[in-house]
Amino acid sequence: MLALAVAVLFAMLVTGCGDHVLGTHDIALHYVLEGKPLPLDDAAVTDARSRIVRRLSAARVTADVEVAASGAVRIVADSDVTSSIEELLRFRGGLDVHSAGSAPVTSRAQEGALIENRAPDLSLADGISRIEPTLGGRALSVTLTPAGVTALTKLAAAHPDDTAVLGWGNVPLGATRLDTTASASGPLLLTFGDDLASYTRAHRTRLILETPTLPTLHKESASPLPVDAPLATLCIVLPMLLSFAWLYFVQHFDRARPEPFWLVFATFLLGGLSCVPAGFAEYALARLTPYLNPSFITLGGQMRGFFPGLVVFTLVVGVSEEGAKMLGVSALARRRREFDEPVDGIVYGAASSLGFAAVENVKYFAVGRMSGALIASRAFMSIPAHLFFGALWGYAMGQSLLGRRPRIWLFFGLAALAHGAFDTFLSVDGLGFFAPLLNLSLAILFVVLLRRALRHGVVTPEIARLAPSSRTHVRVGSPPAFAVAALLLNVFGLALMLLGTLYEVQNRRVGLGFVASASALVVLVGAAAYAITATLPLDVVMDEIGLTFAGATRHWPTIRGVTRTRTLGLFGRGSALRVASDEGEITVGPGTPHAMDALALAIEARARAGERKSRATPT
Repeated sequence: MLALAVAVLFAMLVTGCGDHVLGTHDIALHYVLEGKPLPLDDAAVTDARSRIVRRLSAARVTADVEVAASGAVRIVADSDVTSSIEELLRFRGGLDVHSAGSAPVTSRAQEGALIENRAPDLSLADGISRIEPTLGGRALSVTLTPAGVTALTKLAAAHPDDTAVLGWGNVPLGATRLDTTASASGPLLLTFGDDLASYTRAHRTRLILETPTLPTLHKESASPLPVDAPLATLCIVLPMLLSFAWLYFVQHFDRARPEPFWLVFATFLLGGLSCVPAGFAEYALARLTPYLNPSFITLGGQMRGFFPGLVVFTLVVGVSEEGAKMLGVSALARRRREFDEPVDGIVYGAASSLGFAAVENVKYFAVGRMSGALIASRAFMSIPAHLFFGALWGYAMGQSLLGRRPRIWLFFGLAALAHGAFDTFLSVDGLGFFAPLLNLSLAILFVVLLRRALRHGVVTPEIARLAPSSRTHVRVGSPPAFAVAALLLNVFGLALMLLGTLYEVQNRRVGLGFVASASALVVLVGAAAYAITATLPLDVVMDEIGLTFAGATRHWPTIRGVTRTRTLGLFGRGSALRVASDEGEITVGPGTPHAMDALALAIEARARAGERKSRATPT
């Protein structure tokens, strides 16, 4: 019942945000290829499907496309994008030219009315040689091939006094005199206005005009599909499972005194709910002015739009989403008595962030129709990014138990900035490579903060009053083994992303080979993640109160003895210590035998001194 309630909650969130769960609102469009010798060979089938997919992708429309040797084309997509698909497939490519009579055309509304649902007088499907941005990216310069110039000249000779409306499909791109256009020696100029949104309109139009020419497609029928319950369920369950896998990874670091499952899960759900206020905040800010709209501020993905984009993505997306996720922790977990260790801030910050990422991924999987490349990139790029952002301000929340409350806003600002930078890298052409580098940097910072948080156990007033200089730190663990495990996690994750991308780029069907390969890589990723948690170098902390390791504190008077054990790791034999205590046994290490022997002597000496002090203290 709990799982069903969660599924319904997530489905409501997604529907309420304006999207459909994948498989619940689909329609099948049936086309037939015309002008092609049948049956099509494998190369022709692959080429036709690739051209259709590229056309739809250029307009950010995702659909399942199947092309048969008989020339039948079946496209399955959400019914909300049906009209967009039909328009994109009616347009064969290049540039359409409409003769609009001799009356002047002065607005885009007039241009649109003149070409709506009308066949072009001339289709320059193969008549364009080059398209380049101009006027700083607000316009496009279209250079025609000699054949394109000849065809346009013939049209102008037949209609010498007419106005030409240029466009693709029903989308107008400008109007000019036909005789002027035909006689011009230079390229055609397509303008998109002088406002901020013009850069994005020009960029998106260029992507569509640069797609290869489509074969002639005749639409036969369109039929709504019944709800695909297994697909819809997978679209909801898979994002949750991916987020839970990362949450288990984080929680495993807090194994000495794990947080109650119900509270972690409740925080996860609150993080999922936080997408609603975050979405409203982003929408309101974007509507306030185009200069706060992330879709426009990068100037169509230009490099010079990076710094404006960084500012807007940080203020609009970073602050809204990280603020909403932080509220998900502050509303419940931080008010509970279970929130009593510095590492708890990281655990609950991660739980809220991963809940947010799960809901966000339901939407992304629906829009992207759960392609292999999308699932892999979200699993190993976006989900850990959300985790690392939440861990920043979560760490500061945990440190506030030690009386360091003012630092929360500093770390929150850093998280918002990192979030803004991540999104900006993905939105500016040529900077996508920096997003995984940022993730790697955040992963290193995550390890540093996690190690610092695990230097403390339950924080009591007595512990909070201790001066940091009074605590002795001794590092243990296996840095080489940890480095290898971290490297393998990235290698296996990257291999999984490349596998999904390869299948998508090559338009290959997902079969048994893909499932077997992907499953093997997932197992290897899980093994590497477990190795990271087992080999993370940690500090043994000794102070006047007791011994702390991996977030577990044992008071000196309760320690009854230290036993040396041998361990076998990736880089040879090592040593560990089993510390017997009335508060529960803990294992400290691993480390070199010499270092662990010295540490054992120090612990035993401190324990004896603590026992004598306890006996001397009046009860």
